[in-house]
Amino acid sequence: MKKEILVFLSEEPDLGLVSRACEMAASAGLSVKAAVLSEGSTLPETKKLFEYGADEVTVIRVPGEAAGERVMGEALMLAIDREDPPEILLAPATVLFRAAFPYLAVLLQAGLTADCTELSLDENGRLIQVRPALGNKLMASIRTLSPVQMATVRPGIYLPVPCGKAEKEVTVIDHDRKTTTTRTSRIKTAAVRLSEARVIFAGGAGLETPENFRYFEEKVQEAGFCTGATRKAVEMGLTSYSHQIGQTGIIVSPEVYIAFGISGAVQHLIGMRSSGYIVAVNTDKKAPIFDYADYGIYGDWRNALDEILKKL
Repeated sequence: MKKEILVFLSEEPDLGLVSRACEMAASAGLSVKAAVLSEGSTLPETKKLFEYGADEVTVIRVPGEAAGERVMGEALMLAIDREDPPEILLAPATVLFRAAFPYLAVLLQAGLTADCTELSLDENGRLIQVRPALGNKLMASIRTLSPVQMATVRPGIYLPVPCGKAEKEVTVIDHDRKTTTTRTSRIKTAAVRLSEARVIFAGGAGLETPENFRYFEEKVQEAGFCTGATRKAVEMGLTSYSHQIGQTGIIVSPEVYIAFGISGAVQHLIGMRSSGYIVAVNTDKKAPIFDYADYGIYGDWRNALDEILKKL
């Protein structure tokens, strides 16, 4: 077994989870590896992963059209040596990893605890996983008996704490199920991350088709702004998971949040309710999002998008 904690992440990484892995690793003589699952051809920023505790970083690039827990599980395995797997594998409890981690656990014959709220190591360096049980009436402390220990952790549970690791070269793996190539590169620049954006244009199920969402993204990106999406839009295949905002996605707090075709489900509101100003565009006058918006526009999202972009 490799004396390592392997932390899987999406393009919007949970730096707090990396920090917690760094803290635990320091007490048990383990190293920390971060593996970022990236959709599309772009490379995410990795500098902060080193800053917050990673000794090693791998980026696994999967085509945006790839879907399903099996494909994602296969992609995650590319960061693991089956003959010498890490002692501990962690990931945020998002839609992506909730689906892919059970498949990975089967491949590694590993025990998996889902949706943890606290992690620590016992005196023997074994993982203690705490999660709610019996309808949240008590907190259960779980120890995995298998050699490989796996857990998903509720996003945002741990605050990011710099660990001061030196930036190194990054291994990049391109995976398309037909051919897999590995190369090493140093990532120097990156676009503004969604979690740090000052203005966000978010699309929901009301955009209806992937073609509409691509048009939406192109118009917004041409103007220099970031796009987000609801869980429903991602489930409908309108865009990739890396855009998902909400309880099971990314938590954002921009100065301005503009919602197009978003009804206002509670899990989505949790992810953006700290926004400075919320603007809602919807053809449904009774959409709950209007109750939370500072400004509401009743009408077609295309017309509203054009007008808003002219003003910004």
